[in-house]
Amino acid sequence: MTQTHSISTRTTSPGVTERAGARFARTLKPGAVITLSGIYGAGKTTFARGVALGLRVSARHVASPSFVLIKEFPVHTQGIRTLAHIDLWRLPRLTATDSHAIEEILKRPDGITLIEWGIKLPKRFQKYVSHSVNLKITGPTARTLIIHSLHSRKKTKRA
Repeated sequence: MTQTHSISTRTTSPGVTERAGARFARTLKPGAVITLSGIYGAGKTTFARGVALGLRVSARHVASPSFVLIKEFPVHTQGIRTLAHIDLWRLPRLTATDSHAIEEILKRPDGITLIEWGIKLPKRFQKYVSHSVNLKITGPTARTLIIHSLHSRKKTKRA
């Protein structure tokens, strides 16, 4: 059984969206996998940069990894060792090599994984997702962020 807890927040500028990402990062546990969705320009990379800042990764290194698929950063906070930033925008489909690399990252118990264009994540990888963030453009610089935290509960057999 999966339980979902959702919150919605409105941001008024890229800086506020980034700070929302930083606050969100402080709630994450090692092994978290977060999908980011929204149309082009909605602020996925800005939010990701905020998450990196919240994990004490230099924001100047965080840009959309669209042309390299995956960027990884060392993290030394909250028991987290790595931040993987994946962007599925340019891929019509994943190759076997890409799929294997992504699955290995998703399985890491001591990392945080951000996936831009999470809607393109193949169904077989959905079981790893712990949070989804949907960003909607509501004005020239305003955004609405809807954050879903997914909590899986294993069914237990009764005696």
